[in-house]
Amino acid sequence: MALSENTQMFIDESLEHIESVEDILLKIEKDPSCITEENINFLYRAIHTVKGGASFLGFDKLIQVAHRLESIMSLVKENKISFDKSLIGIFLVGVDLINNTLNDIENHENVSIEIFMKSSELIVSKDNTKMKFHKNLYCIKNTLSDLQKDTGGDLLYFVKSFLFHGKILNSNISEIEKKLLNKKDFDNIAFQLIYSTDLSFEQLDQELAPSFELIKFSTMSQKMLEESYSKNA
Repeated sequence: MALSENTQMFIDESLEHIESVEDILLKIEKDPSCITEENINFLYRAIHTVKGGASFLGFDKLIQVAHRLESIMSLVKENKISFDKSLIGIFLVGVDLINNTLNDIENHENVSIEIFMKSSELIVSKDNTKMKFHKNLYCIKNTLSDLQKDTGGDLLYFVKSFLFHGKILNSNISEIEKKLLNKKDFDNIAFQLIYSTDLSFEQLDQELAPSFELIKFSTMSQKMLEESYSKNA
């Protein structure tokens, strides 16, 4: 189906904005000295422009993601949160989601944004000023049966250990409870969480999660994040 002239213009202009946003984010990730007022203002304006175009054309999913990114940048501009690697990782996932949606705009209504919205919700919550942002963000996966073996059945100790070294930002606990209530196969139920910590990949792998599957969030695309959760939803 042919796109309208306004839609095509919106896509072309938005893709240019998103490309510039990605370039700046990657520069900041490599060199924190690039976190300048000029770059922060540019990121805010670029996302705001994309949101404005999406609002005019009625692309609801794009509006929600862009609004969340805009809200994050507002907090950065107001010095309420730091634009650290963990935050950049989340931001890049949102930008990647916008980019993929723009390149397949005819299916924009089918785009899944729930995982990104949940992962970024705590940042813009009323308690964000109390939240400590850590250097690294990970997606951690294991089956419940392996988790019980690794912890000797003491799941509470496992949770306490993780909370001592960082914050659990999101998990699939509610989905696990539903599966257990439905008496699904315990061995095949996956435990997954999004975890913020100052521990490096090597430290986390050796000290807390030696048998877990670890994915560092800053290298995780929206597709990887969705696949990580959808396999066991």
